[in-house]
Amino acid sequence: MDSMINKLKVKVAGGGALRKYASDSIHYDGDEHALYVDVQCTPDLTKEDCLKCLTKGSNEIRSFTRKPLFSGRVISTNCYVRYDHTSIFNPPAKYDTKECG
Repeated sequence: MDSMINKLKVKVAGGGALRKYASDSIHYDGDEHALYVDVQCTPDLTKEDCLKCLTKGSNEIRSFTRKPLFSGRVISTNCYVRYDHTSIFNPPAKYDTKECG
């Protein structure tokens, strides 16, 4: 997990003014579960400031999450860090359609 988030932070911080976003996923518990990570900085941030912002965000998520409920979001003025068990790009194929009654 640490190597993945570090790789994403470096990729985002080194992105050009129009590309300061990255995402990836890891599988754990024998590939039974997936954890998706999305990170983004605003284009006006320097590489160093982007790294600082993303590091602070990922540290904040770790301070209030625990496995197996490991998910969270930190949104600041200049960056965004998201850990979740659902990908924002590939939502679940089937939703529960029970009627509320």
